[in-house]
Amino acid sequence: MAIVRGATIFFKNIEFYDEEDVVFVASAATLHLNYPLGNSFEEADVTLTLAGGKWSGSWDSGIADPGVVEGHMEGTNGTIIAAKDFKFKLTANRANERDETDA
Repeated sequence: MAIVRGATIFFKNIEFYDEEDVVFVASAATLHLNYPLGNSFEEADVTLTLAGGKWSGSWDSGIADPGVVEGHMEGTNGTIIAAKDFKFKLTANRANERDETDA
């Protein structure tokens, strides 16, 4: 999946499953992102919010450089109960410069 840099990326309707593949509602959920910036990578943590038994959150991709963004979501009840890793590609061209004021 490719997403154009500068877009706010919405993570919606997230559910967590335990080791028996049963949906459970965690007491807290966090999204960890690792994105390219310059010659290295930076990290961002997004606290997810719960509504109707499902988690959601958003991230402004305008702070990143183009490249692969890796993510890790985890649901906890004091300890990590469920987690999921994923990645997506952030694209941009010379007309889509990173906003230096956001960095």
